[in-house]
Amino acid sequence: MKRTQKKIYLSALFFFTVILISCSKENGTENPPQEKPPLTEIDVLTFRKANTDHEMIQRTIDYAAANQIGTVTIPDGEYEIDAAKSIELRDNIHLKLSDNAILKALPNNLEWHNVLKVWKVGNVKISGGKIVGERYEHQGTKGEWGMGIDLRYATNVEISNIHISDCWGDGIHLFYDNKNITVQNVVCDNNRRQGMSVIHVNGLIVKNSVFSNTNGTAPESGIDLEPSAFYEIVKNVLIDNCTFSNNKEIGLHIYGEFGIVEDIKVTNCIVENSTVGVSLYHSNVYSIEMSDIKISDSKSQALRIYGGSKDVEMSRITIEKSASNGITLSEAANVALSDFTVNDYYEGLSVSNSTNIKISSSSFQTSKPIAIGANIKGSKEVELSKLEIEGGKIGISSTKTEKLTLSGNILRKQTETGLYLSDTHSAQVKGNNLSEIAQTPVNVENSNSNKINNNTFINNFSKDNTYSQVLFDGNSRNNELKGNTISKGDSPNRAAYAVWLRSATESNTISGNTIQKESYGNAEFKDESGKNQIEQ
Repeated sequence: MKRTQKKIYLSALFFFTVILISCSKENGTENPPQEKPPLTEIDVLTFRKANTDHEMIQRTIDYAAANQIGTVTIPDGEYEIDAAKSIELRDNIHLKLSDNAILKALPNNLEWHNVLKVWKVGNVKISGGKIVGERYEHQGTKGEWGMGIDLRYATNVEISNIHISDCWGDGIHLFYDNKNITVQNVVCDNNRRQGMSVIHVNGLIVKNSVFSNTNGTAPESGIDLEPSAFYEIVKNVLIDNCTFSNNKEIGLHIYGEFGIVEDIKVTNCIVENSTVGVSLYHSNVYSIEMSDIKISDSKSQALRIYGGSKDVEMSRITIEKSASNGITLSEAANVALSDFTVNDYYEGLSVSNSTNIKISSSSFQTSKPIAIGANIKGSKEVELSKLEIEGGKIGISSTKTEKLTLSGNILRKQTETGLYLSDTHSAQVKGNNLSEIAQTPVNVENSNSNKINNNTFINNFSKDNTYSQVLFDGNSRNNELKGNTISKGDSPNRAAYAVWLRSATESNTISGNTIQKESYGNAEFKDESGKNQIEQ
């Protein structure tokens, strides 16, 4: 090439280079390299060449965590999981199963094993598909801790839209020191020990979920809130819109013998066909609130609050077809129940050895002729108000009770007694209505210092000229019957006496009552001891 031609060529090349650089700078770049957008999701089949399904899933999770890929997807199909090793979740990972993806645990003989481990991690999600345990293929006989999902030291975890079944132990297990856990739209079915165990958590929401058919080894509950050691605590729990069905022992179990269970709220739930519907036990169980719950077909008791449980409020609860007791309170304190409907029971309400109990605005109805509407024993400061109790043998029975208050209650159609006070002291019975009682509407026996004032007794006796409207019996003393209205109902039968005071009674005061003559046959009063004060 000639020199002049070379010079012209170099000049032209320089000119176009300057133009190109100038244009690039005007566009704000200097020809950056082309980059692919970062991955946000990875399919486990990316590692399909792994030796096992288990290895494939674990490698995908580990790769996603190392490369900040947020979602690991598992497509339809059944994947064999070595539960002896477990699939381990990592921080900031969403394990997303498709609707027809199944994680199936391989048989093992271990007492402890898990399909999924959520240990010492945060910001984790598990959703979709199914986890199926190996309870029917299990190769050992010992232990009860084969879990579907096991959480320990986990924070900000969401489990949703997943079906967990056939586990040797629990469907979901919350062990050590978990925080801010959400379980929603989950089904835990046919697991051997529990649908879900909650042992240590601060902040748990369980919503729109089903816990069913738990059977095989105790406690056999739908959900069990139960710390296993003194340093564990279960607190700040919301259970909303859940169903507990066909669990062998207890639908919802709240148990505090080994650690504190507090600040629990349960609402909008159905509990059906278990031995005990809902159970609260121990003085470590407190600050419990429940509302809008239906409990049905309990083989023993529908609702049980006992062993020192305290600070409990419940409202708008319906109890049907309990084989024994509707509500049982034993060694409980500071309990307020309102707006209950209790049907078909042998004891609608049983209160024993309890303090500061308030039951109000509730209905009890039974067709069982030997039933007791409310049975109060050995308790103090019990208040029953605005209750409607229909049917059974006795409406309200009180034994060895102090400071009982009965106000605004309606008792009717009892086959024996409306109100029975035995060894009861300092009771206030006022503004109640008793009607259609077959024998004695009010029976006071070995009881002192009770005031029965301003009540209405309109009664239909089963036999004419028998029993009495009000009976004071045994060593009953210093009781007051004042301002009551006693009359006869539609039945032609009458009481023998309006008020009958047996021979051991004394210092009882009868005054200011309105007594219809047609309501008794033999006499208005019969004072066998002559030691009572009758002013009529």
